[in-house]
This record gives sequence, structure tokens and C-alpha cells, in this order.
Amino acid sequence: MKQREKNLGFSLIEAIVALGVFSLLVASISGTAGLTFLSEIQGGERTVAQAYAVEGMEAIRSIRELGWSELTIGQHGLSKEQGYWELSGSEDILGQFTRTITIAEVYRDVDQTILAEGGSLDQHTKLISVLISWEISPGNDNEFLLENYLTNWASLDWSQTNWSGGAGQASWSIDNQFWTADESIDVNTVGELSLNQAGTNPSPYALLMHFDGSRYQSQDSIDNYSFENYLGIAPNIDFDDWTEYQLGADFSVEPGYQGSSAVRIDYQWPLALGGVYQAAIPVVGDTTYQLSFFVKGNVAYNDLIVHDEDNYYLRSNGSFTWWFTDIAIDVFYTENDWAQYTISFTTRSNASYLYITINGWAMDSGQWLALDNIVLSQEIVYDEGSYQNHGFKKPNDDAGPEYVTGQFDQALDFDGAGGSTSGDYVLVPAADSLNVTGPITLEAWINPDSLGSGIERPIITKWSDAGGDWRSYSLSVLANGKLRFSLSSDGESGNGHTYSLDSSEQIETGEWQHVVGVYDNTEMRVYINGEPEGSQAYDQGIFDSGTNADVLIGSTYNNLYNDNRFNGQIDEVSIELIALTDTQVEDHYSNSPLTPEDVIVWFAPTPIGVFMADKKVAGMHVNSSYLYIALLDKKRVEIFDLSSNPENPPSLGVFNTINKSEDVFTYGNYFYVMTDIASPGIEIYYYDSNPIEAISIGTINLNDQPAGIWIDGDILYVALNDDSVQVFDLNPDPAVPISLGDFATTNTATDISIYGDYAYVSLDDDVEALQTFDISIDPANPTSTSIASAIEEVNGVTAMEDYLFLITKGTSRKVLVYNIGDEPAIPVALGDLTIFDNGWDIAVRGSYIYVGLGGSTKGVQVFDMTFMLAGGSGDTNFEVYGTLESSAFDTGNASGFNFISWSETLPAPEDNIKVQIKTAPTEAGLSASSWVGLSGINTYYEVGNETIIYPSNGHNEDRWIKYLVSLYGSGDTSPILHDFKINYTP
Repeated sequence: MKQREKNLGFSLIEAIVALGVFSLLVASISGTAGLTFLSEIQGGERTVAQAYAVEGMEAIRSIRELGWSELTIGQHGLSKEQGYWELSGSEDILGQFTRTITIAEVYRDVDQTILAEGGSLDQHTKLISVLISWEISPGNDNEFLLENYLTNWASLDWSQTNWSGGAGQASWSIDNQFWTADESIDVNTVGELSLNQAGTNPSPYALLMHFDGSRYQSQDSIDNYSFENYLGIAPNIDFDDWTEYQLGADFSVEPGYQGSSAVRIDYQWPLALGGVYQAAIPVVGDTTYQLSFFVKGNVAYNDLIVHDEDNYYLRSNGSFTWWFTDIAIDVFYTENDWAQYTISFTTRSNASYLYITINGWAMDSGQWLALDNIVLSQEIVYDEGSYQNHGFKKPNDDAGPEYVTGQFDQALDFDGAGGSTSGDYVLVPAADSLNVTGPITLEAWINPDSLGSGIERPIITKWSDAGGDWRSYSLSVLANGKLRFSLSSDGESGNGHTYSLDSSEQIETGEWQHVVGVYDNTEMRVYINGEPEGSQAYDQGIFDSGTNADVLIGSTYNNLYNDNRFNGQIDEVSIELIALTDTQVEDHYSNSPLTPEDVIVWFAPTPIGVFMADKKVAGMHVNSSYLYIALLDKKRVEIFDLSSNPENPPSLGVFNTINKSEDVFTYGNYFYVMTDIASPGIEIYYYDSNPIEAISIGTINLNDQPAGIWIDGDILYVALNDDSVQVFDLNPDPAVPISLGDFATTNTATDISIYGDYAYVSLDDDVEALQTFDISIDPANPTSTSIASAIEEVNGVTAMEDYLFLITKGTSRKVLVYNIGDEPAIPVALGDLTIFDNGWDIAVRGSYIYVGLGGSTKGVQVFDMTFMLAGGSGDTNFEVYGTLESSAFDTGNASGFNFISWSETLPAPEDNIKVQIKTAPTEAGLSASSWVGLSGINTYYEVGNETIIYPSNGHNEDRWIKYLVSLYGSGDTSPILHDFKINYTP
């Protein structure tokens, strides 16, 4: 940062006029004696009124020197009880005189001329009006008005526009450095403070097929298909890999449909002809292809000739005949507009090559024809996922499964025929992305025509014994109608090698049903129509069959095993590289068909590891760079520093409490420790600079034993075991909270968390597990907005932007995740994650989840939420949270802090920048100061426009200042801070 020139708030003419008025007034006063003596000397009430007005104006000037922000808009009186002038009340009674000081906003036009109304607000200029009124006779008042414009002319700016110099500068000296920043912060670009890229989300799909009709993929088998490569000069151009033939025609180059060139054929006289020919284009027999090209010109007639090596010719209906045949190109084109011609066909079973000719016939001289992008594409069964594992209809395109009306748009219909050379199926060639060895989900919609007898109806398999044991995974329907999900740990069959799970319910014929098999590294699960239908423990992994087994849809064992073929329709097939949760399976069932972008509402957080605490965890709280842990059944709180290594933070030590600690929350330099008894239910601690040295300064007696604690702004909420939440105000004295009352919950509360206008209370009940309250109007008397259930009772709850986390208290060992971004009054379940041990509380910081463990493990399990928060498979993502703390800046003297401002770029609605500041008389004192926002401790400045720093926040008369900027990203984009500025008056 750097100091800038002093701000000039009004014009020179305005200053001269104001100075002249003031000089005349001062000249009328003969000295500096008291007002009573002045009144006696002057002998007139008006003179006294003038003196009171001048005194008021000078008082306002002195207040300005204390801090421009002290001059708050409105009507005021004055006080000098503290030995200096300050605003007090709305008027002064000075004997028979009443003095009212009005501070008003000033507006200017584009030329900076002051306007009576309209224009733009000038925050550095204020209109001061001092009105003296007195009674001259009953019912008759006299007035004296003194007005002047005051400006913030003595102020300076501390600004920073570059952070690329790096961290480590404790006190300000180099203007592109700072004190510290998270690893998620990017400072490398001059003039930008942003979030680092977090890499690319892995696609959850190894395969995603909608079966929505024929699709084609270019085989790159036609050489020089866009005529980019050629030699010669018109009219004798030779195009590589093509044979040009003509009778009265010239060849030249025409600008292409997409590329730089196309072939142009100009016909010189009537009945002239000419075209291009390419021989021996490789194809596969019994395979469906599509030939397409672009054409324009004005030639009278042009045609296409296609034949194979046995001189069987393609007809316009897609079949081949031994009789010579040409096909008229019947698309509409002009001299100015390209048109695309396409024809689909299936090659004969023994075909290996095709020969293609495209030519034109002229009826008159001057006609011409242009051709471009001649492409031969093979029919595929299209994979919508990012890996593009396209399949092929078998046993051949003519006899393979057919597209029919499906559950969603179209589906493939499989005939179920037996035999190794018949029976419909789709072959997806082996690929690395299909070699799934860890979590997996197999998913499809099926409508069986029949189940068969003694055979399976395969749906999705990577399961082969051709030339060895190459079994990996399979989802099928048994003859008894049960859904079977099978995995092999080593590729072999039999007990100890292959593990199968059958559904409890049966699959029906003649009906569309959603079927899913899931493996999450610990158990296998099957689902029908969104409902769990069975599970079993399994942790042996999945065998990597590599290229030895393809993925088959509708068949198994390389299509060589008995009569195991699917008979009926299959739609919406997917292989997912993650294990869907119960919630996600139900979501897929309810919201099919989905796309790669929206199918996964969230990515389950990635487990990082566990770091040890001094004892088991009872409660946790994160504030800035510190994690505070109330230790279970112990009288102490442990503190961890998250700034350098949030995944395995070092412990700073513990501070002792009077009673057993159950939970903890911070408020500036205050700790509020929840105990295991009602009186005192809360112990209050304070520290100067080192939180480990916190000392007890008070307690709070509660109505019942507490269960959870949260502070939002200045309001303290305590969840109680008697089905209620008690509410306190920490302002003005955090050591002596003021009770605001309590509100009832529908069941025993176990914890509480606040986000925005809503309180989320976890309850000791699985049916009524989470109750939401609207606290926007009255925090002690809120309105209940919703009640949600959970898989079991809940121990703890915490909220962050868009997400709510519940930690269960039973054997499931789960953290349940809810969406509160769309409708915070009604949380919507997204999914869950499995934790290492019994969980007691949960805290979040940026992209990390910290789960306090209270079972046999005394520690904290860490999860990374980066991809969960970012969403969107296959996209380049950014970190979602980061902070930077500035160096300490010395203003040089006790100063008034006036305004804060910054410029920013927020590419997405979810991107945000928030700022806090702290001040102190000395540099050393900053460590004991609290981070403060617009409305005090635990709040932020959230708007980059010039914003007043309220005097009530206690910064004025301090000398040292620093700022903390927090960046919140959408994951897909990053907010960018371009510059930051503090306006102050030394």
C-alpha cells in the first residue's frame, strides 16, 4: 500500500466564501472569555446566539479531526464531558438558547458542482448547519443559522493493488507484500488477488448411454476429406488422394464450408462432366455407416456412385445390388449456400473396401460444382460421458438391437436370442476408464419381455472367461426375477472369488423399472425403483480385467455363454466411478434422464485422514485459522492452528476450564465454553493475545443442561435438553450477557447452528431430526419453518454457505449433507459420507470438514469438499475459500478511520469477497484485537463501494491497522480483488 495526496472535497471558491463568513463572525467576538462574560460585554442576545453557533461549528471541526466517520448524518447536540467535543443527543439547552446541529449529505453533478438535490453522493463532504433558537416573547422565537461545508481534506489513503511480492511482511514497508495467506490464495498476477485452481473434477461416469437413436462417428477413413492438400495451378489442380476426371471441365480451389478450401469443378461446354474419385476406403462388413458431404453450385445434375470390391453398388434405399447404380444428389443447394447430403447404409458381410465417386453433368457452359467435407462415419451406440466409450450393436448392425420407444425418448430393444453367433447386445470396447477397481455404481432402466428358465438376463457386464478368468462386475436379472449384483475380487469364479448380492424383491416383466448396483469399498447394495433391496459387507475390491473383457450390455461372457441374453428394452445405462448414496439413487430414480452436468448433485467429500487430539472430542468450533476442541469428559479446551497445514494442524496446547467442557464458541477474544451442567451452563473466558492463556471472567446459568452453542453477530444461542433454545445478547458487555428469552423445539435439542436468517436445531429423534427456525425478526421468538427426518438421531449440526451438515449418533457413522442454498427454510437432503468412528460434532472451514470423533478414536477426521462445493464433472475448478491477512500499517499517529473500499470482479453469483479489519494503539496490540466488520465482531464488510467505518466499532484514536480478506468462490470461477483502500485521518 501507499499513502496518497490529501483529498480536496470542494472548490477553491467555496473555501474562500466559507472562510470569509467565518472571519466576520470571529471578528465580532472580542476574546476567548466564557460565554456568560461575552454576553455581558456584548449586551445582546443575538451576539450570544452567534457565539454559540460559532462554538458549535468549531466543535464539529474538532470532531472531524477525531475521525470523519464520527460526523454521522442527522440532528445532534454536543457534549464535552470527556474533555473533548463529541456528538450527544439531538440538541443542547444553553440557558434560554437551544442549539441544534444538523449534519447532512452532499450531492454533486458530473462537474463536481454541489446540487440542492439529485446527483451523486460525495461521502467526503458534509453540510453542517448550526441553528440557535431562543424565545424573545411568549410565542415568538428568534433564530440564528450558521452553515458551512466541511470536507475530509485532511485524510489520507492506505491502498494496496499488488500482492505478488509474497508473504512474511509483518509491518508495512513494501507495497506488494503481506503477512500471510492460505494455500488456496493466488497472488501471482499483478493487480489480482484470487483463488487457486483446484484441478479438474473427475467425471463420475465411465459410461452414460441414453439410447436416443442412431449416432455416427467419423472413421477418418477418407483421406484429404476437406481438400486441404493439393498441387498445381487452376485449371489443373491435383488433390492428394483423389482422382480427378473430366470431359470439358477444369479444377480449382473454392473457399470451404468450414476449412480453407474445397474442390471446385467448372464445366466449359454443354454436356461437360467431371468429378472426384477415391478408391479402397476400408470398411467392416455387416456394419452401418453414414456418408456425408457438402455441396454447392449451379450444375444441372450431380450424382453419387458407391460400390464395394465385388462391384455391388449402393442404392438410394441403403441396400446394395450387383447392378450398376448411381444415386442422384437430391438436396437443395445454390451458388451461395452450401447444403449437406447424407446417406446411411449397412455394408455387405464380406465387404472390406468401398469406392466413392461424386460427379456433375452440365447442361450449359459456365455451370459449376463445389464439394467439401466428404466423411464416412460408422454407427455407434453413443456414450454421453466425458470418456466417450462408444459402443457397437451386435452381432451386427442389421441384426443387432433396434431403437424403439423407451422410458425416456428412445431405448434399445434386445431379442434375447440364444447361441454364440446370435442374440442382440451392445459391445463397448475395453478401456482404462472401464477398469473400475474401487467404488462403482451400475445403473439402468429395464423393461423385460421375459425372464427365461434357468438363465440370467444380463444388463451390464464386464465378465468373461474367454482365454482366462476376466470377471470384474455384473448386473443382471435371474430366472426367479431377483436383481443380482456380482463382483469378482480376482477374476475367478466360485466361493472366495465371486461375490453376489440378490435383491429381496423381484423384477416384473412388461414394466419399466430402475435398477442399481452399488459398491462403496465396504459393502454391496442393490436398489429397485429408488428403494434399497439388499446389502452385504464386502471389502475385497474389484478385479481389473483390463483389455481382456469388454463391457457388454444385454449379454455376458463375450456373448459365448449359453443363452444368457436380455430379452426386452434397456434404457439409460451408466457405469459410475463413485458409489451413489441412498439419497442419490432415489434422486436418479425420480429425476431421470440426467446429464453429466446435473446428474451428480454433489461430489462426496474426499477423506483426507485423521489427526489426533489430546482426548476424545465433545464439541468443536472454527474461527479464522484456529480449531477449538472441547475435550470429552475433560476440563479443558485444545486449540489447533489451521493456517499452515489444515489437513494435519499442529496443536497449540490447551487451556483449563472449571467444569467439564462439552462445546466451545468464540466471540472476538472471548471464549464461551459449554459445560455438562445447567449452573453454570456456560463459562466465559477472555485472552489478550494468546488464546492458550485465556482466563475465566464469568458464567451463565441456564434453564437446563446445555446441548449445543452458537453465536451469530452479537446473539448467543444455547440449545437445551428441555426442548428449548435459550438466547442472550452479548452487546454491550460480552462478559455479562443479557437474556432475551427462549423458544421451544419439538423434541430434545442436541445442537444448534445459524446461517443467514435461519437457525437449524438438531433433535434427539430420527423422525424429527432437524428443525428450522426463521430468526430474522425476533431471535428469541422465531417461527418454525420445517422439520426434517434422518436415518437416525443426530448429535451435531453446522451450517455454511449453501450447505448444512448433520452428524448421526448411532451405528451408521454418517455425516448427512443438506442443501440450504436454494431454500434455506426447507433443507433438502443431498447425500452422506461415512466417518471413521462415532462422531460427536462437526466444523467447517473453507473446503474442509472437521469431524470430531468420540468413539474409540480421540481425534478429528478431515474431509476435502473442494469438488463437492464446485460440482460439474470434467470442468476446471477453483478452490472455494481462502483468506489473506495484510501486513500491519502504521498511520503515524492516533487516527480516525473513515472509509473502507475495494474493487472486485465476481464472475458468478456464488462468488463473494468479505473483509474485516482490526486496529490497535500499538503494533503489538493488534494480536489481542478482534477482527471487526461493518456491524462489529463476527460481521464483515461485504460491499466494495466506499463504506463508512462506524465509530461505534472502536477504531478511532488507534494508530495501527490491518485487514483480513476472505474470498468465497463458486468452484467453477474465482472472485478477484483488484485493489483495497482504507481512508483515515491521522
